[in-house]
Amino acid sequence: MGALTRKTGFFCLLFSAVGLFPLVWAGFTAAGETGCKAWIEIKGGGPGLEIVPYCLAPEDSLIEYRLVSKKRGGSGTSSSTQSGSVRLKAGQPKPLCRVGLNFQAGNEYLLHLRIYKDGRMVAEERKSFSDSTLELRS
Repeated sequence: MGALTRKTGFFCLLFSAVGLFPLVWAGFTAAGETGCKAWIEIKGGGPGLEIVPYCLAPEDSLIEYRLVSKKRGGSGTSSSTQSGSVRLKAGQPKPLCRVGLNFQAGNEYLLHLRIYKDGRMVAEERKSFSDSTLELRS
């Protein structure tokens, strides 16, 4: 895929007092000279989380995405992959898919989003968290 440049953007945690600690967590990453940005929002509270990866491009684009989610805990390890193609409009953030995740204390969760354009990776985002606070591991 050639040399990749990975620029780490910013991420934020937003806690709300509604329900069982619903939250939105977003991080941004850009790679290469394409200007594409990728981020993951995590919404929910209690036992269920909704994972929504997004992409934003400076020009109309057809991209492919791959979201891998992994869970490690007392009951073992599981992995799930969601992938597809999406047409982006210039400057308009686009949700790529929605994935439900059963959230349990004591488990560790890893998310890895990759965005490809013309067979080349142009952006990626990685998140690692555990427990109900969704603390960023790295």
